[in-house]
Amino acid sequence: MKRYKCKKEVMAEPMDRVTAELQGLVRDKNTVVNGEPEQGYKVVYKDGYQSWSPKVAFEEGYEEIE
Repeated sequence: MKRYKCKKEVMAEPMDRVTAELQGLVRDKNTVVNGEPEQGYKVVYKDGYQSWSPKVAFEEGYEEIE
């Protein structure tokens, strides 16, 4: 996973919505955009909490750090 920073530092990796649903990270079922699974990121916080964020929202809010 790559590291990203916003107000909080998180770990994240690309993950489509279908895979996120299978891992229990997403509850709604809006899985397809233009005939393809919606792209996004699996996000892991320092306390171990995991979630999924749509690609546009994540990339607008986080900047990769080295």
